[in-house]
Amino acid sequence: MSIPRPTHFTVLDATTNERTEVTREEYEMSMAASIDILQKLSEESIKQGDRFSRTCSFCYAKNPLVRSAAVECGHIICSKCAADATECHICEKSSAFVRIFEDDSRECMICASVPRHRDFLVPCGHILCRVCEKKLSFEAFDHWQFVRCPQCRADVSSGIHRRDLVEIIEPTSKKSQKETRSRQDIEKVTQILNRKGQHSNNQRRTGCEKLFARQDKGMSRVNQPMKQQMRCSR
Repeated sequence: MSIPRPTHFTVLDATTNERTEVTREEYEMSMAASIDILQKLSEESIKQGDRFSRTCSFCYAKNPLVRSAAVECGHIICSKCAADATECHICEKSSAFVRIFEDDSRECMICASVPRHRDFLVPCGHILCRVCEKKLSFEAFDHWQFVRCPQCRADVSSGIHRRDLVEIIEPTSKKSQKETRSRQDIEKVTQILNRKGQHSNNQRRTGCEKLFARQDKGMSRVNQPMKQQMRCSR
């Protein structure tokens, strides 16, 4: 006995966080349109010769061996910075981190294309293009099945288990490279100055506390003979 396919789908709007129910035809049309847009963006990215940076967005390590992605936001940092981290260092959202499995080719493990937009799966960390992720989810929901990773067969049915990777494109011109380097240097300097400012503020606080403590001791010494006079008068 064949299982009837669903006639309606519930779509979650990422901007408003509202759920709307659509028919099967509407869902297929919207998915086809989004897939067409994603494929065009990938083609434009290949034509422009975009090179995606592997530099850690926090410590600026140029080519870390292992990288991790934040589950809540999709920002990528090196695994050293992600170790024991409870929030994203980029957007400061509280999030767990997952090690992502990637190679230099950036090819999707299903269609072998070189996509502009990629998604990573939680908890396994395998990566596939967004087009294949949409098709994989639709086929699973269409047959009333769980969404599973095509590599390790891990259950990734929940929406939070399929997240967008936030990737940075390397600048092509020398001028833009200098601008990005100067921005990175400015960010590093501001971080150092902020740390030094906090340290100096702490030193000022401790100095003020010592000064007030000395004043309190001096006042107590002044008040001691007055207390003795009061006792004698009594």
